[in-house]
Formats: sequence, C-alpha cells, structure tokens
Amino acid sequence: TALFGIFWIAAILGLILVQRGAMNNAVLLTLPGFLMIGLFANELLAEKMNHTGWLVGSGTFLVLILALVNLARYVRRFPFEPEKLENVWIILFAFAFGFTLLYFVLSWDVKSVYQGTLLGLLAFFVFFNWGTGWWLAHHSANDPRERWVTEGTNSDVLFLLPVIEEVAEQAANSIENLDVFSSVDSPVLHWYLRDVDGVQFSKALPVGTPHDVIITPVGADLALGSDYMGGDYGFISTEPESLNTGSQTPLMDMLRWWFFQESNAITPESRIILWLRADIMEK
Repeated sequence: TALFGIFWIAAILGLILVQRGAMNNAVLLTLPGFLMIGLFANELLAEKMNHTGWLVGSGTFLVLILALVNLARYVRRFPFEPEKLENVWIILFAFAFGFTLLYFVLSWDVKSVYQGTLLGLLAFFVFFNWGTGWWLAHHSANDPRERWVTEGTNSDVLFLLPVIEEVAEQAANSIENLDVFSSVDSPVLHWYLRDVDGVQFSKALPVGTPHDVIITPVGADLALGSDYMGGDYGFISTEPESLNTGSQTPLMDMLRWWFFQESNAITPESRIILWLRADIMEK
C-alpha cells in the first residue's frame, strides 16, 4: 500500500510539471498524501507511548502554536512597522530551542521522539485546519477571492428584502400581495422573493408597466408608466481577473490573506436597481 501511494504521488507530481499553469492539480495530492500520513502514523503509534513521547508531543504542539501566533502578529504589524522583527526572532528562538531539546532526547529514546513529534504535528494541523474549515464554511463560501469560488451573492442583497417588506406594508398590507416585477431572472432573487406571490420574472421589462416594485439591472433602458424612485444594490460578485495587486510584498499579502482574509484585490460586481413607485413612498 505504501509503494502504491508513492507511485500515486509521483504520478500527480508529473502531472503538475506537465500542466504548470493548472495549479488546481495540487489538490490531487491531498488524498494520497493523507493516505501516506495515515500509514506512517499507524506504524509509529502502533506501540503505546510513554511519558517522554507525551512530553515531546506537547512541546512540539506548543512550539508550533507559538510560531503561528508570532507569525500572525508580525504579518499584522508589517504594514506599519516592517523593521520590527521581534516576533521573527521569537519564532527562530523557539525552533532552535525545540530542535536542541529533540536532539538530546533523541540520543536516549528515538521511538518516543518520533511518536511525540508526529502527535504534536497532527494536533497542530487538526487545530489549524479546524479553524480554517470553520472560516471557510461560515464566512468565505461566498467570497470569489477564494480559489474555489467563482461567483458569489453580494451582501447588499440582504438589505433588499427589508426595503421590499416595508413597501409591502404600505402598499398591500402583506408581502404576499405585493406586485413585484423583476427583469433580472436570477436564482438569487427567486430565493429571496420566494414569499412574494405576486412576483413576476422576465428578461424584458414591458413598456408602461405600473408595478409596485421593479427590479432592473444597472443601465437598463426603462419606459415606466409612473414615477419611480430607485436605489442601487450590489448583486453578484465575480472572481477577480488576478489576485496580483502589483504589491512590492506579495508574500506578506498572501500571508495577510491566510491569517486575516484581507486583500487589495478588486472584486468585480454587478449591481441592480430597486425601483419603488413614488405614490407608495408618499403614503
């Protein structure tokens, strides 16, 4: 099984070299990589760990957490105080101290060092990946700046429905009876307007239409039958053409995105206009 995993990884590395522009192929390494890690962990942890192994594992985990926290602090301070290297020195000292201790422990208990180091690494990556997974699931699943998101709903859409509900109370006493017409036929609007029984969707807006509420794309040619008041909202955000912002410190920009999800990349967006009939607004 281990030999099969090695050939599997070698084949994927060959594919990455052949298709250098398709970096998404690197994701293919995760399955055989985790398989090899599992086999290695099973081999090392088959025997029960002693107290030395647990101490080495705890120390490895604490050193990695210390390095992670100080790297994040350095990335946060870098735009304002790039010359301040205290956090970098702490990281270097922590690793130097940790490797020195491992060297001495290795001289009398090799098995415990291997077991403890592996356990510390696994604990660290479980902690780090749990936090990253939580962020991706709760905050970044709709962010087109993420590699696997090509299109996302703009947060402005969340403010669209309260306005429509307020108009419904004035015009029809209920959102179910509101007369809404949208020339933006999108699954996003279908979902948010699912409680409006009188909503109509079409690619074209009829001439002289008298609907209570009209939704159109920005820049659409209108021939309305009444006076309307409009406000624009962000609708769909799309993937930036490039995440390269021309910065002089691309590595720090990448780390700032990993740690704090802050990026100078411009996200293109399409916008819509919510038109409200003027006589309703005067009530």
